[in-house]
Amino acid sequence: MNANNLKDPAALWREMLGQWEQGVNAMATQVMTSGEFSRDMNRVMSASLRIQKTSQELLGRYFDALNLPTKDDIRALGERLQAMEEQLGRIADAVERGAGSSQSKLTATAAPMPRTKRYRAPEGGKS
Repeated sequence: MNANNLKDPAALWREMLGQWEQGVNAMATQVMTSGEFSRDMNRVMSASLRIQKTSQELLGRYFDALNLPTKDDIRALGERLQAMEEQLGRIADAVERGAGSSQSKLTATAAPMPRTKRYRAPEGGKS
């Protein structure tokens, strides 16, 4: 401890916290490099994955019984909609390319038709 620590009460706290952190890091490093830790973590992760898979299957059955879509159903539907949107975009592009050349011929030869009739609302407010 130096003279600055006596003037700053938080400095002592920061120093103690730094030493504690170094000790915990050293101990954790030692534990994590052991073979036992690796085996135990592998077991825990395997169990966690099995539990997750089982819960997904149970929820799938539950949603199926309620006639509700699952997350996978929604994802598949989204992918199908995306594919349809892309295909519609390609079709629209092809139509525009085809219509662009014929449209220029039509506008050069045909004038717009004049509107002869006007819409009148029915009297009395009924349609």
